[in-house]
Amino acid sequence: MEEKFWQTVCDGIGLPERFRDDRADPDATRAAIVSLVADKTAAEWQAILGPRDCCATIVASLEEAMRDLHFRERGLFQVQACNVAGYALPAATLPIAPALRRRADEVRAVPEIGAHNKEVLSNVRGSTGDEPTISGI
Repeated sequence: MEEKFWQTVCDGIGLPERFRDDRADPDATRAAIVSLVADKTAAEWQAILGPRDCCATIVASLEEAMRDLHFRERGLFQVQACNVAGYALPAATLPIAPALRRRADEVRAVPEIGAHNKEVLSNVRGSTGDEPTISGI
């Protein structure tokens, strides 16, 4: 993050000066930020950080994002991704520009979780693709 944005975030959350140079003790800076952020609700942080020119935003759940007027007006969740079992869920539309998107009624097929792990791992230097993976993924 650029220094000017970092300082704006630090000012907004009230991060004490001793934690602002996170190179000195990254864990202490992280802990201080976590503690400060935990003291307010997402709505309170939105009111504080929203008007500032800084790189900070509230991370919404998928359900919250789908209800967001900004996203709805742009049709960002009009497409669906569907796995081989037929389970479908909304998917963010890329590209954002409507003229470059697929049709809204076109359901995209997506692979099962972990379906391409061996292929991907085999392309990693030093990997055979046969290494065990976390939770079989």
